[in-house]
Amino acid sequence: MTSRFFDAFIQGLSGSGLYASHELTKISKVEKIHSDQRADAENLQSDWRKIGGDFNVSIDRIQRSDSR
Repeated sequence: MTSRFFDAFIQGLSGSGLYASHELTKISKVEKIHSDQRADAENLQSDWRKIGGDFNVSIDRIQRSDSR
């Protein structure tokens, strides 16, 4: 009796080799999610602006603590 990992390793660790064929059919039946790419881009832009704001707040705090 061999493990699933060992079987995948023997098959060359290819992407499809990691799964048994019955699992691949389950994966292909999963409903794909379609989203608005513009909304995704706007959300990503907003996230990066928030991250930039967090960096600015951190830099200001460090500068204030160094000046004391």
